[in-house]
Amino acid sequence: MPESSHPVNKTLAGKICAQKSANLRGEIYIPGDKSISHRALIFAACAMGKTKIYGLLESQDVEATIKCLQKLGVPITKEQNKQANKQINKNITQKKNDIHYAVYGAGIDALQEPKEILDCGNSGTTARLLAGLIASRKFNAVIDGDKSLRQRPMDRVFKYLKPLGVQPRLQRKKFLPLSLGGIQTPLPIECKLQSPSAQVKSAVLLFALAARGVSKICEPFPSRDHSERMLLQFQANLKIQALGKNKHANLASVDNPITNKNINTIATNTPRKLIIEGGKTLIAPTAIEIPGDISSAAFFILAATICRDSEIRLLDVGVNPTRMGFVETLCEMGADIRISRKKNTQADNNSRKSAQKENSEPIADITIKYAPLNGVKVPAERAASMIDEYPALAIAAACAKGKTIMQGLAELRIKESDRISAITQGLQKCSMRCDQEKDTLTISGANIGQKNIKLQQESININAYGDHRIAMSFLTLGLALSTSDNKHKIIVDSAEAIATSFPDFVQRMQKIGANLKKIQ
Repeated sequence: MPESSHPVNKTLAGKICAQKSANLRGEIYIPGDKSISHRALIFAACAMGKTKIYGLLESQDVEATIKCLQKLGVPITKEQNKQANKQINKNITQKKNDIHYAVYGAGIDALQEPKEILDCGNSGTTARLLAGLIASRKFNAVIDGDKSLRQRPMDRVFKYLKPLGVQPRLQRKKFLPLSLGGIQTPLPIECKLQSPSAQVKSAVLLFALAARGVSKICEPFPSRDHSERMLLQFQANLKIQALGKNKHANLASVDNPITNKNINTIATNTPRKLIIEGGKTLIAPTAIEIPGDISSAAFFILAATICRDSEIRLLDVGVNPTRMGFVETLCEMGADIRISRKKNTQADNNSRKSAQKENSEPIADITIKYAPLNGVKVPAERAASMIDEYPALAIAAACAKGKTIMQGLAELRIKESDRISAITQGLQKCSMRCDQEKDTLTISGANIGQKNIKLQQESININAYGDHRIAMSFLTLGLALSTSDNKHKIIVDSAEAIATSFPDFVQRMQKIGANLKKIQ
């Protein structure tokens, strides 16, 4: 198959140039959270009834999930809201509330054997979650992706499913394409997750949904909890038990009291046990609202923090506690970040059970002002709460005064690129000191904003290695470059990778005054 089945985003194709941009100003909405968008679609496809999804991220990655689910026989349509004000000027400072996506689920057992390859494009979330789901089905399927996704390991999902009879066929025992034959009777699973991967956890939970019986999943190193919140929205019989701070937590004492009435009462760093009863029908809520993506918001938070005299406000951003490591770290570095108007998303505008409301995604407005930063040491245990934001954090560290040490980054080696190497090479091209070890980055900040830096050439070309977050991170650095003549610029080639998660990144940055432009 071709390296990528997605059309090139013409507005991003080619090179994007970034130059110094002080005084960023304005209010802006951030597109819907990518992780939550994937999960909303997949769980809605497994539920009984129609689910309306508002604020779904319209990106290549999410499009891949929609197309895969349609190949599995699930009708998904883009619909106009009856109450929509057609006269509203749809600019990028407004939330897209005039359309929604409707998923018509008929239950997990209604999924059909696909007649075509399930092409996940560049989306690791799509591939891993579908792998867990299809492993519980009786039919066969082939899951594949683009060249980049074929280089990301998929075997971690099956470490926990092989003992139950799942027999995947992967290239070199590890990589896509994946040929998967389902099993006749999925058995309940009991396992202890070995790494803080929300994708692996979600895949296991999807398998457990179809098992006839109770599955118990121990999570010693908690990861983002979007799947658990989503399952509770769909009225799954899921219970969550806090296990204290014992990193050697096990599956014993399952009869202890369960603390799942409000997922927010469990500390984000506390090991937990997930107990889910499979074979039960998921019930579609009337509607689900997708909050703004904190991982996409990270670049705007970063830009306002490192560009002098800037102040911006981000509206309705998801502030899930398991995703706030980046904001927490920036505040430790001295950033001026304020969170206000915090509330929960309304997954159903009609009457809802209190448990559903309590466990929906928290959202808030975030106001950011420019502030000088100082280097810090970022503990390894924080990695799970900011794994996608490390490229942005590396730029903040490069602009700070002093040394920043980031530990526990092994997961970055197997993202869309080897992000540790990509960050190191990019910063070194910008005449900044960055040293990498196996799972550690050490960055000596250039104190940008307080003094000029010396660059070897006027135009710095950055290789983003087809990685959207590397591309957006170095474009954001270009906005803060402080040199003697302020004529230097950063150029990122093959910027179309940005479309996998943030298709209108450039336009939204330009809206707040960023000096970004496409060049030939």
